[in-house]
Amino acid sequence: MAVIPSIGISKVHPSLKTKVDQIVSLAHRDIKENDFQLLSKIDKESIKGSKSYILKDWGTIPNAADSFGYVRVGKKSDASFSKEILSIYDKTGKLISHIFRTEGFNVKKNTYAYPSSGNRLIKFFDFVVHSSPDRKFPSPTFDNANGHWRNTASEFQIIQEESSHNNMPSSKRLLTKRINVLSSDPMKFLREFIFTRYPLTSSENKSAKQVVSAKIKDENGEKSIFDFWKKDIDSGAALNVSSNDKFLLFRFLGMNTREGLEALTRKLLKDKNLDVLNIMIYPEARFVSKNSIGHFSVWNQSIAYSPKLKEQNSLVAVNTIGHEVEHAYQYSQIGRLGKGRSSYETRAYMKLGDLKCNEVVEAIKYAEARDNYPNISDTEDLTKNIAYMTNYLEVKAREAGEKLQQEYVKANPDNYMFFDEFFR
Repeated sequence: MAVIPSIGISKVHPSLKTKVDQIVSLAHRDIKENDFQLLSKIDKESIKGSKSYILKDWGTIPNAADSFGYVRVGKKSDASFSKEILSIYDKTGKLISHIFRTEGFNVKKNTYAYPSSGNRLIKFFDFVVHSSPDRKFPSPTFDNANGHWRNTASEFQIIQEESSHNNMPSSKRLLTKRINVLSSDPMKFLREFIFTRYPLTSSENKSAKQVVSAKIKDENGEKSIFDFWKKDIDSGAALNVSSNDKFLLFRFLGMNTREGLEALTRKLLKDKNLDVLNIMIYPEARFVSKNSIGHFSVWNQSIAYSPKLKEQNSLVAVNTIGHEVEHAYQYSQIGRLGKGRSSYETRAYMKLGDLKCNEVVEAIKYAEARDNYPNISDTEDLTKNIAYMTNYLEVKAREAGEKLQQEYVKANPDNYMFFDEFFR
């Protein structure tokens, strides 16, 4: 069991504001072309206000919606042509949704979430039409009657504040992690990951940036990385990220994501020949006890991670994975010693066979520690439980977690420094 370690964008970053403005002002830019004209505009209106009738055929409105804005543009040469943008805001005034239509048909949708101060997550959707030729929503309660929204990409945006020096005002930097979904098959994992590091707001070269990208696919339950590339555009800083890194796949996936946690766990289990034991992995398990962020269950034959692990940095996640995989290894060794009590331990003996001579002494220590494992509660501070902290199983699991954490940094320090900025 891994123990928890001790440990909004109110003013929008210029680069981030530019991206939002580009979307909102799409119709306004079109108007500047000779053939376009503004047909209707609502700057901001309560969803319960006099103009809320606009919303009646736009599908289900988010529960957090408080107000909306609307723009409709037409063509002078074609009375049937129109483009519409509906913007939805929450009660704090933050944008939470954009829906785009062309000639009354749903085309695209963006949703916006703010997981923590200075961070924003945008998800991009295309409207996929079903067999019916009519792509309009028949009523607000039937979003999927004639089609459905397909997630095509997501972008996590981070505003990073740099400390000020010599009484100068602090500067900010925009970091973005974009994931493009390359397959329309929801069962097929094929993604393009693009990490972009923009210059500080104090920089004179606003077009400078550093970009690192790769594609990731999943074949037979195992993810692999390909088409890696990087590009520095006048940033003036070294971009030393390289593909010479055994952890590169997991850095791209992110150790604060379901995919990252599961992929590294499976990799380590395979390295220990434990993949044959079919251990279940739960990346976001709410049943993990409150005083823990990871748990291996010999009875359920599973490794589970608490959702709280997402709030930690990448090193805590890596440490936790190493810790729980070590527990899975320990109990497999107990089984191979012939002292199994669970079906997991028994299966380990059946699949992996007898221990080697140089493994027996350590396995005996594991078995003794299992037999003397202390009773613990779900709420106690485990760091103060001496019997738990000194139990041999926990001591060796902590060592394994710390070793993996060090390897994660030392395998490629430049890669660690670059990617870690995106997961703080």
